[in-house]
Amino acid sequence: MLNLYREIELDADIQAAATLTVQTETPGAEVTLRHTKTLAATSGRTTTKVRLPGDVRGKLLKLKLTSAGTVILYGAKVFAKPLGVESAWAWYPLPVVATPEGWTAVALVIPSTPPEFNSVVLPIVPTPPEFSSVELPIAPTGEGWGTLKVPLRPTPSEPEWVDLAVDAIE
Repeated sequence: MLNLYREIELDADIQAAATLTVQTETPGAEVTLRHTKTLAATSGRTTTKVRLPGDVRGKLLKLKLTSAGTVILYGAKVFAKPLGVESAWAWYPLPVVATPEGWTAVALVIPSTPPEFNSVVLPIVPTPPEFSSVELPIAPTGEGWGTLKVPLRPTPSEPEWVDLAVDAIE
């Protein structure tokens, strides 16, 4: 279902300036950047609201919060409305993995690239000059072909495998 998104609310401790990017995916289209907002550092845990442009819509909402410093994200939610359904705007919580109480920042030990580093040419055999494309003999779809709707039930909590009869390919 397509949704219209109006606002993002973050419950966070932003210790250095951060950037929030908002991406959505619409049917038949790729995930596309819809909005970017720079967030100022906060003095401790606070609620930050980011108003979105009026045309941010999509099926999938993807948020990314990046910073050169530390950001502790406690929660996030979006103010949205499903399109095509008689409904009102509502706040929807977004999944956020909780930061454990005893967390500490850790410096990663990443060795620098040694000066003797060289690029290597991969031994890929070139395409021979006698190469040519070949059309595959695919028979056209017959006149009696049609779609078949398969009745689907909700997946049970413990699903079972079911064998389906399928026409053999000749």
